[in-house]
Amino acid sequence: MNSGFKWSRSQQKYSKSNGAGFLKVDFIAYLKGESQGEIDFLISRILKHTLELLLGTTSVEFHQQLAYYTFEDKMCMDVFFKTSSIEFIADMSMQFAECYKYLIDSMGDFGQADDHPKYSDSTRKPFFDFARFIDKCEFSDSETITVKSFRQDSFSTYFVGDGTSGDACFPGNVISWITGVVEAATPPELRVAG
Repeated sequence: MNSGFKWSRSQQKYSKSNGAGFLKVDFIAYLKGESQGEIDFLISRILKHTLELLLGTTSVEFHQQLAYYTFEDKMCMDVFFKTSSIEFIADMSMQFAECYKYLIDSMGDFGQADDHPKYSDSTRKPFFDFARFIDKCEFSDSETITVKSFRQDSFSTYFVGDGTSGDACFPGNVISWITGVVEAATPPELRVAG
C-alpha cells in the first residue's frame, strides 16, 4: 500500500485550428495498493476451514484541478474522484475429518472378533477386547469454492465541474467578474462646477 500527493500541468495554446487553448494544473492525492488476508478456523479432528480474502491492485485518486480557458476567458475548478478497476475475491476451503473403522482385518481370517481364551490377555488376534471405536482419522483433501467474486470497472465522479469549460464550469468567467467588481467599487469622478 502506498499513498501520497502529486501534481501535473498541461497546456494547449490557442490556434484557429483547435479553437481553444487552456492551461490546467492538477493536484492529486492518491492511495494505491493491494491486500490479502486469511482467516483459519479449526475444530481439532473434525473440521478445518479457511477463508481467503483478496483485493487486487487498486488505485484511488482525489483530484482538484484548476483550468484557465484562454479563448473563453474562463477559470474552471474541477473536483473529482477517480478509481481504477476493483477486483475482490473471497475463497473458502474446507477439509472434513474422514474416520475409519476396521471391521475385517483380513478377508482370509475372520478370527479377530473371536472370543478365544487363548488370546484374551494379548493384543494379538483376536483383538476384540482391545478394539477402538474408531481406528484412524485424517483430514480429507481441501475443497476450495469461490464464495464471492466482484469486479467494478474504473470510474470517476465529479463533485464540482465536469472537466470542460461548459455550463458546469465554476466559477466561470472570473476575469470579467473581477473587473466588474472593481469597476463597481470605483467611485465616480468628482465633477467640479465651474
